[in-house]
Amino acid sequence: MLDWLELGNRLRGEGKPAEALEAYRRAIYLAPQDMSLRFNVALALLDQHRPEEALVWARQAASAAHVHLPVLTSVGEALLRMGRHEDALPWFEKLLAVEPFNVQARLGRGLTLLGLGELREGFMGFEARLEDPRMGAWRPAGKYLPWRGDTDPRGRSILVGGEQGLGDNIMMARYLPLLRARGAHVIVQVYSQLIKLLEPLVDLVVPHGQTPPDFALHIPMMSLPRAFRTDLATIPAIVPYVSAVPADLGPKLRPRVGLAWSGNPKHPLDALRSTTLDALRPLLPAIDADFHVLHLPVRPAEREIAENLPKLFLHPEDRDFDATASLVAAMDLVICVDTSLAHLAGALGRPVWLLLPAGATDFRWMRGRCDSPWYPTMRLFRQPRLGDWAAVVEDVISAWQAAYVNQGGTNAGGNFQAR
Repeated sequence: MLDWLELGNRLRGEGKPAEALEAYRRAIYLAPQDMSLRFNVALALLDQHRPEEALVWARQAASAAHVHLPVLTSVGEALLRMGRHEDALPWFEKLLAVEPFNVQARLGRGLTLLGLGELREGFMGFEARLEDPRMGAWRPAGKYLPWRGDTDPRGRSILVGGEQGLGDNIMMARYLPLLRARGAHVIVQVYSQLIKLLEPLVDLVVPHGQTPPDFALHIPMMSLPRAFRTDLATIPAIVPYVSAVPADLGPKLRPRVGLAWSGNPKHPLDALRSTTLDALRPLLPAIDADFHVLHLPVRPAEREIAENLPKLFLHPEDRDFDATASLVAAMDLVICVDTSLAHLAGALGRPVWLLLPAGATDFRWMRGRCDSPWYPTMRLFRQPRLGDWAAVVEDVISAWQAAYVNQGGTNAGGNFQAR
């Protein structure tokens, strides 16, 4: 039994959840009374984005007389992936009642509260990510004082450390002018792709990997909402807060719609949030617009198809992020999955229709809303069932007809904002 368990753990660590699942099942076959083994099955199923099945196994493991405490968070995680936030919350709290400083439970509870719109308490719990190696949160070396919003930064240099993905940094950049308005000398350290976009907001931008000048205070980028005591009523949501010169795309005959159906494949939930050109292809004949592919890269097979589709325009793949920002700025509407382009379009104040999977959406899109308090020009389209992109595309076509066709085709300027 232990051999199969160890094999499963090794396979799961190698990113082979299907093989790991088979090994865990064999371990259970040899020790059917050991309820703790069901915990491993639940984890492998979560790795495969099968939360409903994972929940069954995690609940069985949680029924053991001497429950392995991490099982509690696996139940919560499965429920969270299913969009059942109210049901997930007690499971994280059960573990915290026993281990108040448990990182996974604190982080799970924080993300659950954020999804429920309880931003102030949720962002406090989200600070647990700084102790979770999976989150990749960065801290500078040397001596510095963390800034948590409770001291006056006036006259002091503060380093804001970029973390996580490009979209996270663009989303949180809205706080940089607020920090500067408090009299701080603001240095932000981010991915090199964002330097030009963020330069107008701060005193200095330095790329990751380069030693910043001396500073007195430091705060990670994703900690800014907590420092500013953000709740739903106080989100800094005035857009645009970044700018880009619109790309010159020649004479405009129809509305321009930007498309992005694919995100970073390294994202743990990319298989859920990304889709395919084939899934969005029904938009082309149904919407009288010129479509521009915004994301990079485009898979070779899809590029070959896209090159032969009327009204669909591809752009050079060797362009930098600033060129992509210019493309987005030239669009009347951006239709995209949950990638950094959604944040870029929202930050630029462009109308953006965001296509979301069922259940396992990112915390910032919350639940049951068709708008976003973070981006007033954004409209959310959610799958009714996991994987049902066809229904989302039908909703987008209906929304276009309501926003454009039913107004006599007068909407070329782009009044496609949230309703």
